[in-house]
Amino acid sequence: MVGYRYSMKKILSLSIALSLFGLAFPLAASASPAARVKPAAVAKLAESTKMYTIVAKEIESTPPGCYQCKPQKKDVPSFSPVTGSAKYDGILTATKIDNFSQTTTDTSGCTGGPCNPVSETVDGACAIVLTGLSCFGANQFGQLGNEPANPATVTTPTPATNGGVALTGITDVAANGETTCIVQSAALKCVGKGNWPGLHFRTGSTNYYINTQTWSAATNSYANSGNSANDNSYLSETLDETNTVLSSVIGTGYQGANGLFSKTWRTLITTGVKSIQIGAANGSTPAICALMVAGTVQCANVTNGAAGTNISSNVQRYDCSNPVDGEYESEVYCQSIQGWVNRTFKSRSENRNSSETTAATWAWVNAKGTPDATTGVATDIAGATDMSMSAANWGAGQVCIAASAVTCRSFSGAKFGVTGASIEGSEGATRVYMTNNWGNPGLCIHNQGTLSCGAGSNGPNGVATMPTALTAVGVMAEPLSIFMDQSISSMQKIYFVLPSGLLSADQWIFSCKQCYSNESNVVAPVSAFADSTATAYNYTTGIAGATDSVKLIPLKVSAGVRTARSGALLTFKTSTGDLLAGATFKWATPDYPVLASSAKATNLVTDIAGTVRTSIAGGPVTFTVTGGTSASGATLQASTVTTLIPDSGNAEITVAAPSAFITRVVKVVMANGNPVPNATIQLKNNYLSYDYQNSANGTSSWATEAAGADFGLATCSQCFVAPPVYITGDDGTVSFKSFSPKSRSSKYDALIEYDDGDLNKSIEVNFKTASDSVEMPFMPGLDVTIVDSDKTTPTVDLTANASGTVTIPLELKDESGAAYSGFTATATEVCDAADTGGLFSATATVTDVCGTSSAAKTASAGARSGVRALAACTAGKATTDAKGKGVVKVCATSSKKYRIAGVGALPSRTFCVRVKGVKCSEPVSAASLVIQNTVLAKNAVFPKGTFARNNNAKVWYQMYKFPKALSRKSSISLTKLASMAEDTERGDILVQQNTGCTGCGTLGVTTSLTPTICKVQSSYVTALNKKGICQLQTSVQYGKKVDKNDRRKVFIQVS
Repeated sequence: MVGYRYSMKKILSLSIALSLFGLAFPLAASASPAARVKPAAVAKLAESTKMYTIVAKEIESTPPGCYQCKPQKKDVPSFSPVTGSAKYDGILTATKIDNFSQTTTDTSGCTGGPCNPVSETVDGACAIVLTGLSCFGANQFGQLGNEPANPATVTTPTPATNGGVALTGITDVAANGETTCIVQSAALKCVGKGNWPGLHFRTGSTNYYINTQTWSAATNSYANSGNSANDNSYLSETLDETNTVLSSVIGTGYQGANGLFSKTWRTLITTGVKSIQIGAANGSTPAICALMVAGTVQCANVTNGAAGTNISSNVQRYDCSNPVDGEYESEVYCQSIQGWVNRTFKSRSENRNSSETTAATWAWVNAKGTPDATTGVATDIAGATDMSMSAANWGAGQVCIAASAVTCRSFSGAKFGVTGASIEGSEGATRVYMTNNWGNPGLCIHNQGTLSCGAGSNGPNGVATMPTALTAVGVMAEPLSIFMDQSISSMQKIYFVLPSGLLSADQWIFSCKQCYSNESNVVAPVSAFADSTATAYNYTTGIAGATDSVKLIPLKVSAGVRTARSGALLTFKTSTGDLLAGATFKWATPDYPVLASSAKATNLVTDIAGTVRTSIAGGPVTFTVTGGTSASGATLQASTVTTLIPDSGNAEITVAAPSAFITRVVKVVMANGNPVPNATIQLKNNYLSYDYQNSANGTSSWATEAAGADFGLATCSQCFVAPPVYITGDDGTVSFKSFSPKSRSSKYDALIEYDDGDLNKSIEVNFKTASDSVEMPFMPGLDVTIVDSDKTTPTVDLTANASGTVTIPLELKDESGAAYSGFTATATEVCDAADTGGLFSATATVTDVCGTSSAAKTASAGARSGVRALAACTAGKATTDAKGKGVVKVCATSSKKYRIAGVGALPSRTFCVRVKGVKCSEPVSAASLVIQNTVLAKNAVFPKGTFARNNNAKVWYQMYKFPKALSRKSSISLTKLASMAEDTERGDILVQQNTGCTGCGTLGVTTSLTPTICKVQSSYVTALNKKGICQLQTSVQYGKKVDKNDRRKVFIQVS
């Protein structure tokens, strides 16, 4: 067993002035290998759920997770305890809070007599607590469901009841301030405003006048004082199936259907309901739609009942008490009981004109899909998992449904609209959200951990049009709800309610079309607290349930005392146990960003064991991490992780691990099987190259390649970046690393195109397997006649004469097979990129692949072969004759690869012109190496030892560095590498090429973790044409058994 000595080698240090608790202390980071130590346990904190609201707090800071953003001073959303929050204690554990705020009319005291209702704006909400319902707010229609005898505004959440018994079995609620609907044990029930089935209504008008009769004892007679009061009001009464009056309202503003409501729950659908949505308050029956357990969506079509014959009546009543008290009785009562003779009294004469309307007819209409192109018949949408609807009334509103894809439909006149295709790229979406978009409808969908949004528009008469394509805007867990807030003028935001907390973004969420990460387009966590201080912190651990307003947010919060740490050991790893070596990060206190953070101008970097020592704040710390590589070779683009740093001991920062990826091979051909060289493959599906992972404490984005000029880098952990472009090689094939997503961020996986400025063909494709062949439309292609002089090489070889000259016959035909005359063809040098394909610039064209090099240009660089260019040998060009034929002469001074090409036709296949028998060099490229990325080199021996250990995955890690740099485009055998690998800690050569080592195993499967810098090919490691650190990972084999838990990493400098 090999022993280890540990010496803390400081390879990174920095000094940062940090003010915390009024004290200034330096921050020093030390990234050096250290023995893996079990992280310290975090003391259990006081956790509670409190009701918070959002306030604006001016802060100069960088948004969490945005490592490229510059600090900005502006108002940011901050949590603040709700004033008088104790009254909301009963709904702190609510799984859903549906808020409403609108102008309503208080009719308390209106029952049984005339009055003038008072209009006011009242905030309210209904919340599902356990399986019950509690509501507060305006209640003049009994819309809070508590069966009030005399409806009045309720200021404290009060249980909803049925027959005086608190409701149970509630799984969904929707309220708009006038109407409340629930799903109770799969039944749909509503209360408040609405022309409900089974009820009929008496509506009309009433007027009265009051005459005061004043008795005069002197004259022994009455003096008539005339009308002392009068009123003209609307009458509205609700009656049930037995003609019992359920509610009676007499007052201004209650004309006709505006007075139709029920203070008791009415059942609309008896069973099979999963969730509900209702439209905005409209003074009558709101729009109501239900998502059914069976996967269909039904919306209510309400046909009002027929009005009956108008009935007029007159009622005379008297206030005959002594003195008059304002209460009116019948004449018989006054005569027999009061004895009102010779007494002052008032008479009240009321005239009524009313008619009874029969009960409304309710029908439920199923949402339809797009009509069949042949039959024109639209079938019911099936398999729906979610729906959302706009607040607009029917005729202007929309219902959007997530089924096999997301489809939006209007609903008016008892039927759904059937025009419009599914939302592009929405296949597999599980949730759909509609919200206000600064006046226009906004639509978002959640699909495989990604949120995509787009804006609709309001057309004539307020009719909404929904977007047909959405832009991926952020990475997040499935939101419980999404809502917009404009109540704070300096900070209008879109908010995303997640189980783990709250995210926010600006208006770009809806206005951005196919745009990607930049400093302005950031989705950031809401983590600041207005009541956090230098010594006391607040830390969001979750949100109890969905909410749709900044006024009521039930937060789960841990509170504690903030401390200052110096020289704390931090270890960065993935959730599967891979240590993140070379990861760059910054940190800040999330609840009080201006209090403490790492240096603005300096990044901290982990060592090869994924560790770093630094001064840091104790308590909640948000880390923004980029860089580092997983065991599979995926590169961490960005991660936001919030961790509680213990007051003492070590801390682990765990980043959500990426999905596995594959080698994807795409071959582009024409119908005759001929390859299409240098076709560009513009990936459209972001999920092929980028993998987005969420965990309870953060978000991570991974990529299949390291970021570079041709492979994008996301601005923040929640942000998106444009997918890369690849180009096919000479054989029409390209290989690249790819994730295997279950869904798409766009309608198609890729756009495949050939465009040389004259010839342009393209096709949109969806990949079906890991190896796909794509057929392009016909394109003319140059055909050359060459006899291969050496079949042992992978290329076609053509031997030049003593003067370095070869002649190449060529032929070109059009689509009909006829001769293509007048075409200019040129012998062009072929670079590695054109020959093998690979990653390509998104702004380049086919003609840019190898620059402007040509046979004539490259000939001047060939003196190394001892061949002098002939003066008579001109540039290799030819123009096809009437038969479509020509001959190109190539003058070479050294062995190189060429092809015959011209604008308007596909080039010929690549061939090698050999000068003096020298072979053309074979390129090192991703295309040729990706497929052969494993090797078994039995002569490479590693001693078994423990340099670092992952306690969770029980994986042994041993780190080595290669003592010498490897030149670009050069190789080293694994056997030689094994004998030279050096232990990074001891400085000793631990690996010897022998089989006599006690306890030693042989090198098993070896893979490259940095495929853009180096590749494992055959039994060699080959450096590509890029500087950097080559990282290799191996497993150790003992006999015929590979120990998967014994891993070794080797680091090689490529210069």
